[in-house]
Amino acid sequence: MRIEKIFLSLLIIFLFLLQGCGKKSPPLPIEKSIPQGADLTLEPTPNGINLWITLPEKTQGGYTLTKIQYVEIEKKEESIEKGGKLKIKSFKIKPNLHSAGRLFLYTDTDLKSGYKYTYRLRIKKDFLVATPFLPERVIYWSDPPSWVRDLNLILSSPRELTLKWNPPLFNLKGAPLMGELFYTIERVKNGKIEYLNIRETYFKDKFTENEKSCYRVRALLNYYGTFLPGPFSEYLCYP
Repeated sequence: MRIEKIFLSLLIIFLFLLQGCGKKSPPLPIEKSIPQGADLTLEPTPNGINLWITLPEKTQGGYTLTKIQYVEIEKKEESIEKGGKLKIKSFKIKPNLHSAGRLFLYTDTDLKSGYKYTYRLRIKKDFLVATPFLPERVIYWSDPPSWVRDLNLILSSPRELTLKWNPPLFNLKGAPLMGELFYTIERVKNGKIEYLNIRETYFKDKFTENEKSCYRVRALLNYYGTFLPGPFSEYLCYP
């Protein structure tokens, strides 16, 4: 009789546990599953346009975002001078989410000189859940300028260095370069790197003994308000 009571008690406990097994947490409401806002920054380079995508860490409900299906990027291509039909392309990328960071880089090299490009993106989390498209980002593209010419660095006075160069005459594809040029100087002193943007084709800098100074220069083409960088020159250093 005692054994039967023990067996009955164990059976009741087993059935109770069995009912609890296999139960899953109810799915989140769609509005709480939608990822928080992403961000998109466009960066022109000599090789194309960098799309810097910052992915969110949380959903709208405050839950950690652990995976997504894909990021959808919509790209509009429009000729600036020729007009014509607006072309719209859409493509998907599948970045991995990890705790080390949510900054993802995609480089678009499928570009035509003389065109306006408009990008926007959204995140697809799963079959039913997606963010709205971000506001559009616009950039104007022309073939970037070539290298600056005749770069020279001299000690122009006991306490002053002068860096001089001539503008590039052609773009990277060898066609004559047209448009307003600016210049970026990268200066390295005592292990510190600084970037200076100027209009002139020379730069004067203070010089201190026992201090090594290194410089390199690149041209920037102002194309409808987009500053398109050419490649940097080699470093020149003094002493």
